[in-house]
Formats: sequence, C-alpha cells, structure tokens
Amino acid sequence: MLTEEEIEKHNITEDEIARFNKDREEAIKKYEEKELGKKYESLAKTYARESIISTIKKIRTINSEYSEDMTKFIVRGSYTGKNQYGADVRGGYEVEFDLSTGEMINIIIDKERVQ
Repeated sequence: MLTEEEIEKHNITEDEIARFNKDREEAIKKYEEKELGKKYESLAKTYARESIISTIKKIRTINSEYSEDMTKFIVRGSYTGKNQYGADVRGGYEVEFDLSTGEMINIIIDKERVQ
C-alpha cells in the first residue's frame, strides 16, 4: 500500500488507486484459478493413467477450461502407448470436475486407435 506522502508526491488520484486495486484483485483471482486448474489437470492425468489398460509412453493435457458458469473444470488430454499385443496405440480422455466438491463427475476415456 502507498503512504499518504507517496500519494501526494506522485500526484496519484483516487481513480488510479481504485483501478490499481481492481486490477490487482483480478490478477490474484486469475492466478488462483490457474493454480487450481493445474491441480485438476494433474488429477485427471493420474486417473487416466490408472484407468487405461495399455502401457502409456506419453500422456499430456490438450486443453483445460472452466465452464461458462464456473461450476465445472474440464480437462481434455491424449496419450500414446502400446497395447497388450505390442501395437502402438493412441487415445484420449476427458474429465469434468465439480468445483463445489472437487469430485470427478464425468469421465470419458476414448477408444484406443492403433497407429
């Protein structure tokens, strides 16, 4: 926070202070949302890795986003690996989290495709 002396010295108006505080609050909110998103991305990857029968070589998040009403967080990803017969496969997953409880509410693991 600025002292009264600094405000007077630099001729800072109340509007500028209000705008700064608003921008600061928005930046903090975006940062917290991003950190929460990273947590859900990690949980989705872990669940997908444990649920897929094939041996996974690479698993990654394609995209993640909040729903428009900010009640859900959706993570979409893909993986590559080998199936039980040794063939190279590719697949995808989508996991929805309920933000009020943190629980997974919708889980889709796509059919694998042989590459």
